[in-house]
Amino acid sequence: MRVWILAVALVAAPAGASPSSGEGPSLGVTMSRVQDLAADLWFALDAGNQPLANYFVHELEEAFEDVQEHHVTHNEVALAPHLKVVLGEGGAIESLEAAMKKGEGVPEAYDALTKACSSCHAATGHPYLKVGRPKAPRSVMLAWPPE
Repeated sequence: MRVWILAVALVAAPAGASPSSGEGPSLGVTMSRVQDLAADLWFALDAGNQPLANYFVHELEEAFEDVQEHHVTHNEVALAPHLKVVLGEGGAIESLEAAMKKGEGVPEAYDALTKACSSCHAATGHPYLKVGRPKAPRSVMLAWPPE
């Protein structure tokens, strides 16, 4: 079912919603992917499933890189400075990966990532899009605990 919804979103996404390279999915579609990956990451971390968490943090980084590559601005706001807080050296993703590797400070590093997301949303005219820890997993098919 989710595949069909995504396919409809790709077809129905309004052209020109964000100045972009003209390739790749709309910003809204990419942000939906970011949300799903961030939620899955949280539940993998919460279950102590390090291999699954490593997978999701890598996929999340790639999704943010898609934003960086295909969307220069949103609502006339340059996205690069906000993405640097997430993707840059010492940014939220790198800090989260370091915390995951050490096994310390992971919840705080995850919270810093969601705070960076909320900050970008506010800067681009969407202050009501406040991101936090997910309440329930989006996927009922994944086995969260490590085997």
